[in-house]
Amino acid sequence: VCSSGVGICSFPSANITFWNDEGTVQEFLGSGQAYTVELILVMPDSHANRDLGMFMVAIKMYDRDGQISTMSQRSVTMFQSTMYKYRSVFMRVVDTILLSPLYFVGFMEQKKTLTVELFSHFVDDYYHPSVGATIEIHNHKIEVYSATVRLLAKLTGLKYFLHNWPLVSAVCAFWFNLFILAAGVTVILFQRELQRKADNKQIENDIVTEDTSEEFHQITQLEEFDDVNTRDYSKCL
Repeated sequence: VCSSGVGICSFPSANITFWNDEGTVQEFLGSGQAYTVELILVMPDSHANRDLGMFMVAIKMYDRDGQISTMSQRSVTMFQSTMYKYRSVFMRVVDTILLSPLYFVGFMEQKKTLTVELFSHFVDDYYHPSVGATIEIHNHKIEVYSATVRLLAKLTGLKYFLHNWPLVSAVCAFWFNLFILAAGVTVILFQRELQRKADNKQIENDIVTEDTSEEFHQITQLEEFDDVNTRDYSKCL
């Protein structure tokens, strides 16, 4: 406990390690992919939290060797969140009285959510990929139920379309593949039809050539026969 007798001396902090399904450290952030890193604080709607004022939130990303790859610090005020807009004591009392049945049955809780953007455009270092992070809140009096770090990939182009409209993407992919398949079958059938016509034409040309050759042969034989008859007639004379 601090010398003031209120709270602890060290700042609230947390260490996050990126694990895979096998329980080993994993470098799961995509190289070259931009991310938005946010800290989501679930806090009780207490007098201590309403009187916090401004405080700092720091994050440090570290690699497999424990070296700090990048860091960020953001100043936060409780009234940055729409959940912590000023309300008078009278309004809070009225709100508590009207919603007291829901509080009693546990359907609602007197808590607020504060979202802090730590990185607006975080791109992991290719040579020193991050495997974890440490987060520290620079305030001794803050009261927190839970804290969650959210990494949102800033997708663009086809990735954005596939992530936000998976059903439409699946339907489009199905029809696109069907179109490609139909186009391929059509091209193959068209080529086969052209080849069949070419073969038929070649057969017709061969038949015509054979007929022409036979006619020419018959004509030649007739001419030879006429020559023989002419010579025999000449001998008889």
